[in-house]
Amino acid sequence: MILVVVLTRLLGVRNYGIWIQAGTAISFALELLCLNLGHALLRFSATKSFEERTNLFWTAAFAQWGAHFLAILLISPFARQIGNLLFSKDTGLTIIIVILISGLLAFQGLMRNFLISYGRSILVGQFSSLSAILTTLSTILGGFLFKNIDGALYGLFFGRIFENLLLFVIIRKDLHFTYFNFSLFTVLIKFSLPLLPVGVAFWVCQLSDRFFIKYYLGLEAVAKYGVSYSLPSMVSLIYLSLANIFFSSLVKLYELREYQQVGWWISSMIRIYIVIGTAIIFSFFAASSNLVILLGGEEFFYKDVSQVFLWVGIGIIFFGVFQIYSRLYDLEKRNWLISRNWIIAMLTNLVLNVILIPRLGILGAAISTALAYGIGLLVALTHKFEGINIDFKLNRVGLFFSVCLLTSISLQPFIGRMGFWGVLISGVLGLLFCVIGILTGVISPNTIMEMLRVNKKKTVLGIPIEK
Repeated sequence: MILVVVLTRLLGVRNYGIWIQAGTAISFALELLCLNLGHALLRFSATKSFEERTNLFWTAAFAQWGAHFLAILLISPFARQIGNLLFSKDTGLTIIIVILISGLLAFQGLMRNFLISYGRSILVGQFSSLSAILTTLSTILGGFLFKNIDGALYGLFFGRIFENLLLFVIIRKDLHFTYFNFSLFTVLIKFSLPLLPVGVAFWVCQLSDRFFIKYYLGLEAVAKYGVSYSLPSMVSLIYLSLANIFFSSLVKLYELREYQQVGWWISSMIRIYIVIGTAIIFSFFAASSNLVILLGGEEFFYKDVSQVFLWVGIGIIFFGVFQIYSRLYDLEKRNWLISRNWIIAMLTNLVLNVILIPRLGILGAAISTALAYGIGLLVALTHKFEGINIDFKLNRVGLFFSVCLLTSISLQPFIGRMGFWGVLISGVLGLLFCVIGILTGVISPNTIMEMLRVNKKKTVLGIPIEK
């Protein structure tokens, strides 16, 4: 959030729109060129020896580096035209920097998944916090030195280089060097390649609306949407934390045929996500006008900002539940069904973007995102998993969601006029919503403590973690 506050004021509305476009392009390159090998590494490493995990890591790393190098070779002759199309900048360097940053993020993701595969989730969490600080500082430094969008991108680029070097130094004792192994690559790619449409579809649902907004409304509208989208989208970090901490252990449980345990943990993860996510989203909604002005200034405010917050937030809640439930498809290795679900969500999003953005503007993009995730979730829920019972506690979740929604809608007109004090009150409101989640029986403190507990025998979910 510090980065948003500084860059919106340093770059102005139009250049901040270019920054948002660059971030969108980095995300697309990452989804396409990482080949989902990081996900495959996490899936297969859980039951492998340490030596085998190391071989899988370097095979995936060489494959990702090759994909990014090939992309640069293919794009270089057309880099200027692509830069003008995507960023309204008559230079080809921007798109090359975008691909290089994607490559750095892909390698960093592999290192994190390697650590998670043998129970170093706490270290990953600590490094993620450090990474956020380093990225913020390097980007701001580059922006101030060059006083333009290029400087911010250069700062981000060199910051990512430093982060990769730092993480590699941290894990170098656990990660001896090996070469590319084609037989291991075929194992990884057979699992990950069917998921490639998932990555592309995910990007379309989450970020392609920026390009539609640029086409129909201009870069200034992209900047305004980017600011109002940034806060609700932070809720997805809860899903990432839950998935990264527990997925390796869930793989072990599933392969031990502990299906009842798998169902309990997935159900608990979903309900925890719903409670925390809903509390954050609706507290943000109540103070949305204040938050946008605090983050970007008056020039980033627009009339539909509160509704955009609400729709984006609801979409992010759908997204998290969709993703957690999809882990069951991973466990059964039904990757083509994950692709089907995401392709349906993607097509829904594209059609709704074309229909709604010209008519409703930025609000149309937010509604399209929410409905696409909702439809994708409904499609995913149609498939049942043998022996695994998922308890959503729908009645209690519905009561909790309704109480939070009605409360935030009732208070929003008052909190929206209170400036900074309104933001503080919304924080208290978020804590109150979490308490309501406990009182309505959606989650319990005991469940949370059980999920976070790692006992002295170095087990997670009762399963030993072996290096």
